[in-house]
Amino acid sequence: MGAQANVSLSIAATWVDNAHYFGPDRRRAFHSVVGKERRVVNSASGVPSLWSALRKLRFHALDAYGQAGVAAFVARTKSVALLAEENQEIEILEDLTHLVFKLSMSPTGQDPRAEILRQLDSVCTRGSAAG
Repeated sequence: MGAQANVSLSIAATWVDNAHYFGPDRRRAFHSVVGKERRVVNSASGVPSLWSALRKLRFHALDAYGQAGVAAFVARTKSVALLAEENQEIEILEDLTHLVFKLSMSPTGQDPRAEILRQLDSVCTRGSAAG
């Protein structure tokens, strides 16, 4: 899970969801723009439910083409896997981790979107059947 593995959801009561980052808010309390604080808009909110994060992940799969698009999708998928781990949804965690591994091993020139959507449909179907 990379650098995000060090962030515990019990510590991070807020999450950030914007165009550049999705995951636990790693920053300290909100400060003004004075004193090296670059944040202009506070995009932090409460921790999302796993199911809403999975639905949003499916929408972000549409942008998962090209090297930058796949890298952004992988980063978001790792954060959703962190949510699955916190919710003790081990099968979903394993499926998302496997998806990240497959994407990192796939050739750069291929369009992975159809496979991503197929795998996410499988994750959501299995998860809704269990819950």
